[in-house]
Amino acid sequence: MSKTNHQKLSLLLVFFLVLPLVMGIAYADMGPKPSITINVTNAPADYYIGLLQDDDVGGNFLEGVKNKEEVKNNAALETLVNYEHDGWKLHVSPVGDAYYHSTSPGTYEFGYSVPNRFRVILVTTSGTVYLSDPITKNRYNAVFDYKASSGEIKEVYSQSILNYIKNFLICYVLTLIVEGIILSLFGLSTKKNRIHFLIINTVTQLILNVVLICTDRPGGLDFWFSYFCCELGILLVEAVYYAIMLRKKDGTKKPLRSILYALTANLASVAVGFFYYTFYLNSL
Repeated sequence: MSKTNHQKLSLLLVFFLVLPLVMGIAYADMGPKPSITINVTNAPADYYIGLLQDDDVGGNFLEGVKNKEEVKNNAALETLVNYEHDGWKLHVSPVGDAYYHSTSPGTYEFGYSVPNRFRVILVTTSGTVYLSDPITKNRYNAVFDYKASSGEIKEVYSQSILNYIKNFLICYVLTLIVEGIILSLFGLSTKKNRIHFLIINTVTQLILNVVLICTDRPGGLDFWFSYFCCELGILLVEAVYYAIMLRKKDGTKKPLRSILYALTANLASVAVGFFYYTFYLNSL
């Protein structure tokens, strides 16, 4: 390999080492935010709805609500905002969102910062309080059906088998394109190497997607922890596999180059996957 090619590959490796760090910083502020959407049925005609959480949120709840004057002049809202029983208190988002007035569709979305374990509270204009059973959300952007008359609440899962298959195929094709291009840049794109490349990526992508499907909280820390742990495992497996199986066009082995290829290709794949899953999570 020429000196110029060495420099290009070194720059490529440094780029993909730095990119995940930059993405992490950007994701913290720009990525999808967790949310809870409540579909209310069997409810009274006129009410206010909010979420309760049972951990110590502290502070004056009224101070965290945007429309303070509206609350002070509305008995139902005062009941909602100041509700406290057995440790359950109104959840107020850092951006000041705390409640909704009833609408005809009966669908309400709480976002930006939401509790994992919560209860739904409805307060009618006459002061009657309805509470849901406690529940813990499993999805990053979770949707729940809530029957106000009985207090029953359940999480709704919209993902179908076809959606999971589509997600796998998209990730698989993106991985083949990105890592295939880098295989060529490393001068390792021979017919036999491409066969090994196809085999190992098919196996590892299947394992990765099965693990992510089984993750309890897609989009939360569990999801990203599983994702990066899987990618680290894939990197180690592929580095060993490529070091043993890949050969240059003249048939000689270059284990170090193969390992560097595995590192560069997987970092690039993680970068692409990070962006893809950031948008994919919005559909969960």
